[in-house]
Amino acid sequence: MKRPSTAGVPKHSQSPKAFKLSSKLSEENLQQKQFQLSKTLSKLQYEQRNLQQQVNFIEQEKQKSKITQDDKSGNQSWLGIKLKIQINQLNSQIEEKQSQIKQLQKNPNYTRASEQNILIEYLNYCSSLLKQEQNLMPNEVEDLKVEIQELEITKKLLEEQSENLSIQKSLLEKKISQQYLELDQTKNEMKEKERDLRYLKKEMIKFEEKQKETQQNQKVTIKKKEVVDIDDKKAEIIEKDQQISQQEQIINQLKEKLQERTNYELRSKNALIDELQGLNQQVQQMREELKELNEYYLAEIQPLETESLPIIQGNRDHTFTILHDVYNKQEKKFPKAPRVRYEQVQDMGKELSLRLQLKQITVSEACAILIQNASNNAISVEQLQEQLLQEPFTMADPNEAKVIARYIVEDVNDEIVSLDPQATVKLPVVKSVFRHLLNCYDLLTQEQDKQLWEEVSVIVNKYETALRSQFDLLNKQQHGFMKPKDLFYCLDQLFLDLTDVQKEYVLLRLFAYTNNINKIMHMKIFDVFKAGSYIDRVSKDTRKKKKQRQTGKKIEIQKQDIDDFD
Repeated sequence: MKRPSTAGVPKHSQSPKAFKLSSKLSEENLQQKQFQLSKTLSKLQYEQRNLQQQVNFIEQEKQKSKITQDDKSGNQSWLGIKLKIQINQLNSQIEEKQSQIKQLQKNPNYTRASEQNILIEYLNYCSSLLKQEQNLMPNEVEDLKVEIQELEITKKLLEEQSENLSIQKSLLEKKISQQYLELDQTKNEMKEKERDLRYLKKEMIKFEEKQKETQQNQKVTIKKKEVVDIDDKKAEIIEKDQQISQQEQIINQLKEKLQERTNYELRSKNALIDELQGLNQQVQQMREELKELNEYYLAEIQPLETESLPIIQGNRDHTFTILHDVYNKQEKKFPKAPRVRYEQVQDMGKELSLRLQLKQITVSEACAILIQNASNNAISVEQLQEQLLQEPFTMADPNEAKVIARYIVEDVNDEIVSLDPQATVKLPVVKSVFRHLLNCYDLLTQEQDKQLWEEVSVIVNKYETALRSQFDLLNKQQHGFMKPKDLFYCLDQLFLDLTDVQKEYVLLRLFAYTNNINKIMHMKIFDVFKAGSYIDRVSKDTRKKKKQRQTGKKIEIQKQDIDDFD
């Protein structure tokens, strides 16, 4: 609905109906209504302006769309004609309005009547607006309630935010207070440090002054000490010269004794050679006599009684009784063979060495046990072989024991030797060769054994995965066993930083499972050196030591026989 225009209506002129209506209403109601009407009027004017702007905008858009459509269709001449027609129409309307205005200005009654009609329309419009407002009031109340609820919700949210902000503020205040406290503490510490620094600087100056004084004093004392040290060194040199001269005298004495001993041995050796030559001559003479007796026996065809064989007096008062069985032994010839070399018995000697170490038997004790059946300061191949098959050597193969016995007895200067089981050798030679074969080991103490176990255990547990993979590759070829060189090769391939002593310790502990140098159970290395296994092994070793005490007593008795050969 368009608002009626009130232009030209005088303010003092009112219709009788309007006057009656206004008289009925109280002044307060009129003021309220006037205030409400002014508000609604402002709203309506605002909405009218917006609508007018929208209408203008729509009209402009329509005009633009028409122009663009006309441009596209190519009817530019028709558009110009159309615009001219509209302009002419507007001009004609303007002229009509102007003529109407002139006529109204000439007729005053007409203008008054039109003004009254306009006022009546305005009052009707106001009454309709009041009715509309009365109808809209409930809706506005509901809208206000909704807005109030929304405002309450926002109020609660704002209160919560304010509480959170207050909490954050309190926390920040606490942090700031703590930082202020820390800052004060650091300032105090800085002051203390500066005070200490000043004190240290003073002390440094004092120390430097004292050091200068002490350096001056030390120069004097150093010179005195140098003189004293020179005197002491001279005395030490004199003492060392005396010791050297004494040692030279002792060495000369030992050389003389050694020369005397070598001369004695040469003389005894020459005497033995002479004696051997005499014995050979006697044997040759006996063979000739025996040959004559055999010829006589064959000629006479008479049985030769063994009791009737003559007794021949030999040189140097050696009496030989010639019997038929003795003759057979003398005439028996033993087969020849190359001398046993060290390379042939090296592994056997290593096995003996490991076995004796596990039984806690020293090299000296082993030598004493080996030669306990000797007689006349000599021992034969057969006796050595029998002893190597017994405790504590316990060699399983008699042939290997015989090879070691031959290696001990055979002379290194002979390339070809006769395989005589009764061939003998002096006991000092047995001791020297057997020591070399066993590699002169030293028994481990309990502390050394524990230390080596801990060192190897750390390395084995660290590289367990790599060791297992390396062993798995060789297991297919070795069938679960290894030789010492293969075991050491695996350990070296993984760069396990094991010393030679540690490698020998690993071999010793693995050898205990098979007691065979050529069959080392390498996979047992993880059981031997796992955590806690050392305690179990020590408890087993203590039980074994009880059984070895009897052997130890025998060895102590036999040690006394060794002192003659050291």
